[in-house]
Amino acid sequence: MRPLRPSHYGPVLLVAALLAPGCGEPPPATRQMQAAIVIDRTVFTFIRVFQVTVVKATTKDNASVTCSDFPARFKVGDPVLREVASKQIEWKGETTEARVTELTVPGGEKLVVLARGLAPSKGGTHAVATGCADNLTFGDQSQNQVSIDVKATTGAMCDEPGDCEAGLTCQQSAELKGGYCAKSGCAADDDCPPASRCVADAGSGGLCARQCARPGAGDCNTGPPQVQDCVSRRGPAGCVDVCAYPLWNTAGRCD
Repeated sequence: MRPLRPSHYGPVLLVAALLAPGCGEPPPATRQMQAAIVIDRTVFTFIRVFQVTVVKATTKDNASVTCSDFPARFKVGDPVLREVASKQIEWKGETTEARVTELTVPGGEKLVVLARGLAPSKGGTHAVATGCADNLTFGDQSQNQVSIDVKATTGAMCDEPGDCEAGLTCQQSAELKGGYCAKSGCAADDDCPPASRCVADAGSGGLCARQCARPGAGDCNTGPPQVQDCVSRRGPAGCVDVCAYPLWNTAGRCD
């Protein structure tokens, strides 16, 4: 006897939980994921859309996937990734925390959750902040809360060009310990991605460095090996506050 088919599938988010992959097979276990996206200071006001993407922790060819693989090894949307859920959240930048609710994900499988804060820029859209959480397995509802710290892409530490988001290159010198993701060759602030300012740099002529609130505010990268500070440096529009290693570009320092 064929099983009775339900006449109503309920809310859209529950459709995946009710459809079986084949006749007589049980439906796959699904869970409702909720996430809190915590955003860097001075960056959140530039973000207009959050893109949240959930992928399985193994690729289609069974290679492992962790947060350290982004963006050096994989980009969001790569066909080899096994994407299982995604959601976009319109953002107006009122606070430093965004909420993601009712995102349906597989239960009992290792997953990676990526969050990207996008802002309009010259020539398209720029990821001004990214975050990731991995080694996640969703079971009962009490375990389905995720917190993701979203950090600025400009000023991020790097070892090679692939470590930086699109549009940024890995700047390396004795004065930028741990590397520094930035756009080089700027002549004005308009040449820079959102949340960054153009400042003088001996090596590149102009560097788009991460914008910060003021010296001593504590809103720059403080993780080793690069302990950044909010420093005042000269730019085409005058002195601006940017995140960098304090000994970087001392010739352009504003006293």
